[in-house]
Amino acid sequence: IISREKSGSVMVNAISSSTPFEALVLVSLGTLLKYSGHQIGYFDIIEVMTKTEAVANAYGNFEYLPPPAFHEMLEVLTRLAEARLIRLHTEKSTSNTFRCSIGGSGGAWPVVTLDVDECDIISALSKSPHSQLAEKQLSGPLF
Repeated sequence: IISREKSGSVMVNAISSSTPFEALVLVSLGTLLKYSGHQIGYFDIIEVMTKTEAVANAYGNFEYLPPPAFHEMLEVLTRLAEARLIRLHTEKSTSNTFRCSIGGSGGAWPVVTLDVDECDIISALSKSPHSQLAEKQLSGPLF
């Protein structure tokens, strides 16, 4: 069993060594969690993509532009899930929604839960090339 301290340092290392798109997605998820009022998360992939695009455009750094396309987003989310920074859920739905028909998933649509606190994201990215992105998006009071 990994101790909480070691587990925390592993997560900090994983976050601090994020690629630009991984950092963008983590910061976007932290922003969604902070401003949505959700306790746990459960953001569908379209919400994540919409927020990621808004964050990338607002920040304006070409390192994060253009934001990840759908297939790139799935790859980034899979890597973050493998690092245990997020959880991906694909719950089967019986409703035939527009999103399900677009995705060709037959009712299954990826839902994302962030497994780290936004303060941990800021802290882990503070000494990385992504520190300004995290500070700008995750610091400050709630509106």
